[in-house]
Amino acid sequence: MGFIYFLCKRILAAIITIAVTITVSFFLMRLAPGGPFDLGRIMPPQVQANLKRHFHLDLPIFDQYLIYMRDLLHADLGPSMVYVDRSVSSILASGLVATLQIGICAILLALVLGIAVGMLAAVSPNGLLSRLIVNLSMIGVLVPSFILAPLLSLILAFQLRWFAIAGWGDGSWYYLTLPVIAVALPQVGIIAKLMRASLMDVLGQMHVRTAIAKGLPPATVLVKHALRPALFPVISYMAPAMANILTGSVVVEQVFAIDGIGRYFVQGALNRDYTTVMGTVIVYTSFIVLFNMLTDLVYVLADPRVQVGVSND
Repeated sequence: MGFIYFLCKRILAAIITIAVTITVSFFLMRLAPGGPFDLGRIMPPQVQANLKRHFHLDLPIFDQYLIYMRDLLHADLGPSMVYVDRSVSSILASGLVATLQIGICAILLALVLGIAVGMLAAVSPNGLLSRLIVNLSMIGVLVPSFILAPLLSLILAFQLRWFAIAGWGDGSWYYLTLPVIAVALPQVGIIAKLMRASLMDVLGQMHVRTAIAKGLPPATVLVKHALRPALFPVISYMAPAMANILTGSVVVEQVFAIDGIGRYFVQGALNRDYTTVMGTVIVYTSFIVLFNMLTDLVYVLADPRVQVGVSND
């Protein structure tokens, strides 16, 4: 019962979070100066009036909100205000493949490298390798994606010609590698630091010292006794990591000219394409809320003490 109660609370919180985000984003978009038909070539007043009537922009803002929420409850994100004869759903569906590929590959790369590097640094905390890893991790954390992505493109694509400079092509590793590295590298540094600190703390605990005193091989002690509890901070960080990866992909997709959801979001914001921006906000918010829920569930399953605490609420 405790787990069911926990799950229901998380689902209710997720629905409320998404609803509040949609509402705030809707009114902020409408209150921002300019509109989708105020840019580009000048339209005759009658044409502009007809377009505003078609997209309900001639109505009071609260009426626009009610219409949008009604359509959203019917899974209708509406037509794009800039991309002619294209619905927001079809635009997001076309960009979702690239965004998900980059995001999934980036989080897997960040986890594997971050955990491995953190373990190496924790095993000999005062060694040269550990200090080198910590310093390199700090560089990865401090260099943002909008600086890292052009540098990678300049060196590895333009000069060495190992990878594609821009574009998505057939979605192969030739096009995928640089965007994934640009998104994942900052997270590698953070995960490595978390893993190092957590594993060093676990290795100093009594049950680990007892296992070492019994003469167990160091690898056995590390994997069977220390690794699982050391992973809890990394598991807790997975939701913020996925949020950072999603927001980082917005910049990276723009730099590498990849038609993912992030690029459509940037172009939609520049063009005041209300419906496209709202669609991307809904997708991003849903992903972030979902990752938070999954992280909480994994944490509960990994550590039964958390579940007991929930059942006593």
